[in-house]
Amino acid sequence: MALCIAGCSGEEAGNALVSLSKTGCKSMGDTRAAGITDALQESVSYYGTQDGCLMLVHVDACFACETEVNVSVTVKDGVISIVEKNDPVTNCVCPYDLTMKIGPLSSRTYQVEIYKSSPGSTQQKRCSFSIDYKPSLQEHSLEI
Repeated sequence: MALCIAGCSGEEAGNALVSLSKTGCKSMGDTRAAGITDALQESVSYYGTQDGCLMLVHVDACFACETEVNVSVTVKDGVISIVEKNDPVTNCVCPYDLTMKIGPLSSRTYQVEIYKSSPGSTQQKRCSFSIDYKPSLQEHSLEI
Protein backbone atom coordinates (compact mmCIF):
# COMPACT_ATOMS: atom_id res chain seq x y z
CA MET A 1 0.00 0.00 0.00
CA ALA A 2 1.37 3.41 -0.96
CA LEU A 3 0.82 6.35 1.33
CA CYS A 4 1.27 10.05 0.75
CA ILE A 5 0.63 12.70 3.38
CA ALA A 6 0.27 16.41 2.75
CA GLY A 7 -0.96 19.11 5.08
CA CYS A 8 -3.49 21.79 4.31
CA SER A 9 -4.03 25.17 5.86
CA GLY A 10 -7.68 25.82 5.20
CA GLU A 11 -10.75 25.07 3.12
CA GLU A 12 -9.62 27.22 0.20
CA ALA A 13 -6.10 25.76 0.32
CA GLY A 14 -4.43 24.89 -2.96
CA ASN A 15 -4.01 21.29 -1.83
CA ALA A 16 -6.84 19.90 0.27
CA LEU A 17 -5.54 16.32 0.22
CA VAL A 18 -4.63 15.40 3.79
CA SER A 19 -3.73 11.77 3.03
CA LEU A 20 -3.90 9.21 0.24
CA SER A 21 -3.53 5.44 0.24
CA LYS A 22 -4.11 2.90 -2.48
CA THR A 23 -4.36 -0.83 -2.67
CA GLY A 24 -2.09 -2.79 -4.93
CA CYS A 25 -3.50 -4.12 -8.17
CA LYS A 26 -6.58 -6.09 -7.18
CA SER A 27 -6.76 -9.61 -8.59
CA MET A 28 -9.65 -10.69 -10.78
CA GLY A 29 -10.77 -12.81 -7.82
CA ASP A 30 -11.49 -9.53 -6.00
CA THR A 31 -13.65 -8.30 -8.88
CA ARG A 32 -16.52 -9.56 -10.99
CA ALA A 33 -15.79 -12.63 -13.10
CA ALA A 34 -15.73 -11.18 -16.62
CA GLY A 35 -13.36 -9.06 -18.72
CA ILE A 36 -11.96 -6.26 -16.57
CA THR A 37 -13.39 -3.37 -18.55
CA ASP A 38 -16.84 -4.97 -18.69
CA ALA A 39 -16.92 -6.45 -15.21
CA LEU A 40 -15.89 -3.60 -12.98
CA GLN A 41 -18.35 -1.07 -11.74
CA GLU A 42 -16.43 1.78 -10.17
CA SER A 43 -17.99 3.30 -7.10
CA VAL A 44 -17.38 6.04 -4.56
CA SER A 45 -18.14 5.95 -0.86
CA TYR A 46 -17.70 8.88 1.49
CA TYR A 47 -18.36 10.05 5.04
CA GLY A 48 -17.50 12.92 7.37
CA THR A 49 -14.89 12.79 10.13
CA GLN A 50 -14.95 14.50 13.51
CA ASP A 51 -11.83 16.51 12.62
CA GLY A 52 -13.70 18.29 9.80
CA CYS A 53 -12.52 16.18 6.87
CA LEU A 54 -14.18 14.03 4.23
CA MET A 55 -13.08 10.43 3.78
CA LEU A 56 -13.64 9.34 0.17
CA VAL A 57 -12.89 5.90 -1.28
CA HIS A 58 -12.82 5.43 -5.06
CA VAL A 59 -13.37 1.67 -5.45
CA ASP A 60 -12.09 -0.17 -8.53
CA ALA A 61 -10.48 2.87 -10.15
CA CYS A 62 -8.70 1.44 -13.21
CA PHE A 63 -5.15 2.50 -14.03
CA ALA A 64 -2.13 1.02 -15.79
CA CYS A 65 -0.57 -1.93 -13.96
CA GLU A 66 2.34 -1.24 -11.62
CA THR A 67 1.93 2.49 -11.99
CA GLU A 68 2.16 5.29 -9.50
CA VAL A 69 -1.15 7.06 -9.04
CA ASN A 70 -1.02 10.71 -8.00
CA VAL A 71 -4.05 12.57 -6.72
CA SER A 72 -4.54 16.30 -6.35
CA VAL A 73 -7.51 17.84 -4.57
CA THR A 74 -8.61 21.46 -4.52
CA VAL A 75 -11.56 23.09 -2.79
CA LYS A 76 -12.76 26.36 -4.25
CA ASP A 77 -16.13 28.11 -4.30
CA GLY A 78 -17.94 25.04 -2.95
CA VAL A 79 -16.40 22.64 -5.49
CA ILE A 80 -14.13 19.77 -4.43
CA SER A 81 -12.08 18.83 -7.52
CA ILE A 82 -10.25 15.50 -7.40
CA VAL A 83 -7.79 14.73 -10.23
CA GLU A 84 -6.42 11.18 -10.38
CA LYS A 85 -3.30 10.93 -12.56
CA ASN A 86 -1.15 8.04 -13.68
CA ASP A 87 1.56 7.34 -16.22
CA PRO A 88 0.34 4.50 -18.46
CA VAL A 89 3.74 2.87 -19.02
CA THR A 90 2.34 -0.66 -19.36
CA ASN A 91 -0.22 -2.25 -21.61
CA CYS A 92 -2.36 -3.77 -18.89
CA VAL A 93 -5.02 -2.31 -16.63
CA CYS A 94 -5.61 -3.01 -12.94
CA PRO A 95 -8.34 -1.96 -10.53
CA TYR A 96 -7.21 -0.10 -7.40
CA ASP A 97 -9.02 1.34 -4.39
CA LEU A 98 -7.96 4.93 -3.61
CA THR A 99 -8.68 6.22 -0.10
CA MET A 100 -8.48 10.00 0.34
CA LYS A 101 -8.83 12.24 3.35
CA ILE A 102 -9.87 15.72 2.20
CA GLY A 103 -10.12 18.87 4.25
CA PRO A 104 -10.56 20.66 6.42
CA LEU A 105 -14.10 21.46 5.24
CA SER A 106 -16.89 23.69 6.50
CA SER A 107 -20.40 22.37 7.06
CA ARG A 108 -22.13 23.19 3.76
CA THR A 109 -23.12 21.78 0.38
CA TYR A 110 -20.26 20.86 -1.96
CA GLN A 111 -20.12 19.69 -5.54
CA VAL A 112 -17.61 16.82 -5.82
CA GLU A 113 -15.99 16.30 -9.23
CA ILE A 114 -13.65 13.39 -9.99
CA TYR A 115 -11.37 13.57 -13.04
CA LYS A 116 -8.95 11.07 -14.58
CA SER A 117 -5.81 12.28 -16.33
CA SER A 118 -2.86 10.65 -18.11
CA PRO A 119 0.14 12.27 -19.82
CA GLY A 120 -0.69 13.27 -23.37
CA SER A 121 -4.45 13.12 -22.85
CA THR A 122 -7.07 15.58 -21.71
CA GLN A 123 -8.68 15.39 -18.29
CA GLN A 124 -11.86 13.34 -18.34
CA LYS A 125 -14.64 13.91 -15.81
CA ARG A 126 -15.54 10.54 -14.27
CA CYS A 127 -18.39 11.77 -12.10
CA SER A 128 -19.95 14.72 -10.36
CA PHE A 129 -22.25 14.67 -7.34
CA SER A 130 -23.43 16.91 -4.55
CA ILE A 131 -22.93 16.33 -0.81
CA ASP A 132 -24.23 18.13 2.27
CA TYR A 133 -21.02 17.97 4.30
CA LYS A 134 -20.88 18.03 8.08
CA PRO A 135 -18.49 16.13 10.36
CA SER A 136 -21.29 13.72 11.32
CA LEU A 137 -22.11 12.89 7.67
CA GLN A 138 -22.98 9.19 7.52
CA GLU A 139 -21.47 6.93 4.87
CA HIS A 140 -22.96 7.15 1.38
CA SER A 141 -22.07 5.16 -1.75
CA LEU A 142 -22.75 5.59 -5.43
CA GLU A 143 -21.77 3.83 -8.64
CA ILE A 144 -19.95 5.88 -11.26
